[in-house]
Amino acid sequence: MKTKNDFIKLVEGKDLQYKPIYLAFGYYEDVTKDEESKVKIGGKIYSEVSTVTYLKRDYNRKNYAKLVSLQEEYFDLYRRQHTKPKKINKLLFLFLFILGIIPAFIYLISFKSKKKKIENYSVRLNEILEEAKKLSSEK
Repeated sequence: MKTKNDFIKLVEGKDLQYKPIYLAFGYYEDVTKDEESKVKIGGKIYSEVSTVTYLKRDYNRKNYAKLVSLQEEYFDLYRRQHTKPKKINKLLFLFLFILGIIPAFIYLISFKSKKKKIENYSVRLNEILEEAKKLSSEK
């Protein structure tokens, strides 16, 4: 019986560092090979060879839906955590301070609370990985 599989392509130098994370979400290494790609720089075409690893996960796997939802949540939080934090808008802060100390104080408090949310993602990311490792070990 042929089953459908979930594939991911990881290229060396770009996204190969995510391999241990994908392995925690139930993927396993299928094929590793060198692939050639053409790159056009100026008027010349150059050939570039990179190592590509294909990971695969079976749809019929136990806890497949839970692993997929955990993976989506993990990478959503990961993207949020790795976005550059915004800086305080000094012009807006000065304008609010001219209006009164209370609006400027409220602006600072709201800005600091957003910054704290970014720090709390790392705890949840570790929890998701631990849960995924437990689920992927069950076959």
